[in-house]
Amino acid sequence: MGMLFYSNEMKQFLEMIQKTGRSSEEVLANVNKAILCVSDEMHMGKVTLDLSVPQSKLRTQVQSFSSILYQREEGYSYHPSAYSFRTGDGGTVIVTFYATEGYSWNEEELKEIHILANLIFNAFRVENMNNLLDKALTTDLSVDMCNVSGFLRFVTEKFARGLLDEYIGVYFNIHNFKYVNNVLPY
Repeated sequence: MGMLFYSNEMKQFLEMIQKTGRSSEEVLANVNKAILCVSDEMHMGKVTLDLSVPQSKLRTQVQSFSSILYQREEGYSYHPSAYSFRTGDGGTVIVTFYATEGYSWNEEELKEIHILANLIFNAFRVENMNNLLDKALTTDLSVDMCNVSGFLRFVTEKFARGLLDEYIGVYFNIHNFKYVNNVLPY
């Protein structure tokens, strides 16, 4: 491997890229900061991310977006190195790197860029899996509504913000409804 993987810049990149975020925006910010750590050493002019994930039981709509993760003001070459990855649920993530204007990466640098692309993809994959897991834990997938855990989280968040007085709770009990619960899912 080249000198990048023994540098302080790479250590900083790894520290930033491993920070988890609760949202795509947080992950984008962390990845941007991580790329800034190695952008000069790797002669990066621009880095983009394209994500396309299909609809599923846990994702009610297709998720698709493109983002510029990093762009140097001085410009970049128009000969990209793109790396495509498949997500576990059939989606695609493409991380594209552009060298600084007038620079061309050698084979060793391209191997390092490929590793960086893998690390960037993994940062987004972890965030995506955390979101899907959170949705699975707080949603009754048969009706796509909050389950007991989701309801309790909602109430706790509203209570913590002092917004609970804006809601009314209704509790009712249907006589012998336990027989329905025994036959059908809760």
